[in-house]
Amino acid sequence: MARAVASLLLVLALLAPAAGLGSSAGFEYEWVRSCNATIVAVSGSGEGVTGILRVTVAYPGRGRVFISTSPASMVDTQGSARLAAFAASLLAGVDPARLDFYYEIETDSIIVGGPSAGLPMALATLLAILGRDCPGSVAATGMIQADTSIGPVGGLREKLEAAAAAGKKLFLVPAGQTVYTYYETVTRRIGPFIYRERVPVTVNLTRLGAQLGVRVVPVASLADAYRAVTGESLLPTAPARPVPPGWLVQSLHAFTASTAHRALNISSAPYKTGPARELAGEARELAGRALAANNTYESALLSVRALSDALAAEIIEHALTSGLDVTPWVEAANHTLQSLYSRLENASPAGVQQAEALARAWALMGLASYEYTSAVSQLEAGEGGYRLPSSFFTVDIDPAIGLARALAEAEWASYWLNASLLAPSSPPLSPDRLAQVSRLLLEDARTALAYTSTLAQESGASIDLGAAEWLVEQAVLADNDLARAGFSIEAVSICTGGIHEAFTLDVASTTASLSTLALVLEARTGNASAIAPLLVESTLSEPPSKEGLQAASKAVLYAWLAGELAGSPGGAPPQAGGGGSLPATGRQAAPNPAYPPALPG
Repeated sequence: MARAVASLLLVLALLAPAAGLGSSAGFEYEWVRSCNATIVAVSGSGEGVTGILRVTVAYPGRGRVFISTSPASMVDTQGSARLAAFAASLLAGVDPARLDFYYEIETDSIIVGGPSAGLPMALATLLAILGRDCPGSVAATGMIQADTSIGPVGGLREKLEAAAAAGKKLFLVPAGQTVYTYYETVTRRIGPFIYRERVPVTVNLTRLGAQLGVRVVPVASLADAYRAVTGESLLPTAPARPVPPGWLVQSLHAFTASTAHRALNISSAPYKTGPARELAGEARELAGRALAANNTYESALLSVRALSDALAAEIIEHALTSGLDVTPWVEAANHTLQSLYSRLENASPAGVQQAEALARAWALMGLASYEYTSAVSQLEAGEGGYRLPSSFFTVDIDPAIGLARALAEAEWASYWLNASLLAPSSPPLSPDRLAQVSRLLLEDARTALAYTSTLAQESGASIDLGAAEWLVEQAVLADNDLARAGFSIEAVSICTGGIHEAFTLDVASTTASLSTLALVLEARTGNASAIAPLLVESTLSEPPSKEGLQAASKAVLYAWLAGELAGSPGGAPPQAGGGGSLPATGRQAAPNPAYPPALPG
């Protein structure tokens, strides 16, 4: 049914006047925009094949994503479509909840699967939203994520050859994969015996592309892909240095100093047991780094880690010298979390930055609850309380470390709750808008979790999604919109961070692109976000790291949240006749009388 709807919409896009009213399968649209693209894949026999991707965006919609594939599609392809719709809308500066998205894929493959169609899906969606022409000489492959970054995929040599055979002149690949290693099966005969082995073969895709008449361009993000195709940039080449608000910087400095000194006091005790002494030493080292670091956010994180290790040393020392009992800390964590939950439930933000800080507090409380629940589930419970599990030879100290993490995360959450009281009350917060955004974030979190889980299973990558699963479950159950938003953002961040940790090859380029995007999103909304510039500031240390990349990814999500809550999602697609401007750059789009009207503000 979805395929029939999408096909009819394509006809409407060609036949209906730009300002006309589209109608299909009971859906009434003011305008419909479409983009056709080529996708490349590897067949079951190991050969490169091409397929047709048709993307249609319609307004007004309700954030629905329809996908039709011939043949059937796998979960990761369906997830790619949803993430592509979100990422393209985020970069274009429009509200995905006000659009409907249709994806059609036709290919000769036995089954449509894998994440490699994510980049062409997102790029075609972005071009459709902005009303741009869809170049027929381009093919692309890459994994798309909610933060707009592009992850690596396989079969690049075969895909490049298929793109060349189809007459494509530009082939977009994930950054870091222009020099590509694949494996070939080599057969050797030695006497009467035949041996087969898989040997690595390295190919330079840029050189191979030149031989085939195809220009190969690496892209780290959707913005890079758009620039490669159109020659125009949606992001500035040199963004301003992030400037977190003064109230947040000052309060974080005070929190860091207090938390680090508390960790030093706890870890300075004369611990007798080996595990406690080791953790206390780590706590002192982390606290020292927290007090010496110049980076505001990194210092705070180091102080939280220091407190966690110090508390773990205290709990383990007590347990190993007192019959393995940890009951006091179970009760302390339970009381702390219940008190924190009550305070968060009673918080009533009036402004966007207040809501943003509270969403962060909810996210951290969710993580603390996950650590607490996991730890308690591993303890031995009895009439006398809780004890560390043990066997004849060993004692499992992991639950004690989990309790310590829960207490430290709760302290970190409490900071953000208190920080919300310092935040300004403007721009004003719309409760209705918060409810809508929180529901959209939940859908993205559920998609990201299913998508990442499938990728991990297919690739064999080790990605711990336990906390993400817990947060999504809590977001589904939550009746508080800020809780739902905070839990969902953290779940998406865990999934995205796991993929970055396992797959991202060009850390520097991806970090720079996401950091720039986060600052552009923040600037579009009149600096509505307090958290985004703080996170971007933590990415400036050298050399680039996966931790910095994850901070940049999270910054994009918080900048988007603040913009949506402020009711200023950014620039709109070009006006009919080319009168509008592309988001964030102020550059005028080339006149094209065929452009449909822009999204209403």
